[in-house]
Amino acid sequence: MRAHPYLVAGAGRACTRLMQATLPGTVVKTGAEAAFIGIAPAKGLGFALKIDDGGTRGAETLAANLLDRLGLIEDAHRAGIADLLAPPITNWGGDLVGRVRLAEGVFGV
Repeated sequence: MRAHPYLVAGAGRACTRLMQATLPGTVVKTGAEAAFIGIAPAKGLGFALKIDDGGTRGAETLAANLLDRLGLIEDAHRAGIADLLAPPITNWGGDLVGRVRLAEGVFGV
């Protein structure tokens, strides 16, 4: 999966982009109804998450921020996934009206 991330989800998909942005060996995969899993064997870490409402945007945002919080995002790739860390919300005219952000306390802080 790590060697060929485009075969996992395709160009532009969160799984592919996150695998390209994370430390070597890290693998992530989204599933149906906003499920997301990830492993970082070299660090002995893994996670599984599920967003109750089935919203992909929430799952991708949480997964990206969790990977970042765990120190798995490579600094050189952080700017390339900024739209996953805090996805823009636009109106019908294409104007930026907000961003998706994690609620306070998500990581116990």
